[in-house]
Amino acid sequence: MTTAFDPTDKKYQVSPEFPPDKESSWPFPAENDGWMGAHNALRKEMTDIVNALNAVKSRGDMKSFEVTAMQALWKSHHDHVEAHHRNEDELFVPFLKERFAYPEKAVADHSELVKMFGEISGLVDSLKEGDKVDSLCEKMIQYEEEMDAHLKMEEDMCLPLMRAYFTQAEITPMVQKIVGAGVPQEMGSFIHCMGEEKFRNEFMVQEGIPGFVWYIDLRSRVKTFEKCFLVHLDTLLSG
Repeated sequence: MTTAFDPTDKKYQVSPEFPPDKESSWPFPAENDGWMGAHNALRKEMTDIVNALNAVKSRGDMKSFEVTAMQALWKSHHDHVEAHHRNEDELFVPFLKERFAYPEKAVADHSELVKMFGEISGLVDSLKEGDKVDSLCEKMIQYEEEMDAHLKMEEDMCLPLMRAYFTQAEITPMVQKIVGAGVPQEMGSFIHCMGEEKFRNEFMVQEGIPGFVWYIDLRSRVKTFEKCFLVHLDTLLSG
């Protein structure tokens, strides 16, 4: 039987000034957190890519337009993942470490995922007309499994620690900073996965993002995601 993770375990506390007593102050459950939304967007993209590769595999050798579409699809995901890790490594994690000891495995996982990421990029970049995608599909499934395990570990440990050591009011400025950073398709993917109505009516309100930001910025990010990812996904699925 697996023991439930306890974010109030004092081994994570770095200062008596900041005790792990903030969870009850959060006005929404952990599953509604933006961190979860970002992870779900990555999960959906990985599943979409595996489905696209399976569709190509079922048709036989790659055609020239499929090579072009696959390379564009992977580039969009690649740029999204790099931006996500950059947000965590350069902005979010250093901020969280001010109050709790960040689980070492979460940091170590990034280096392993980067290695696998590079292997897939090499396979995608070398694709040419007439190739089969069996080995790429196998590697992508392995990557999806490894990445999902990493995301789940962050959700089971890092997210509860964040909510134990910080209030929503303390985290919101960082969330807003991350929303404004990164490549456009990162937030476009987030919105697409969550659904525009839920994002605008619930998430933006939850995070204190003014409504006008949708019109001057966020709407265009959805369009970018459609152009960089969804169009190529549809091409690969339909053949």
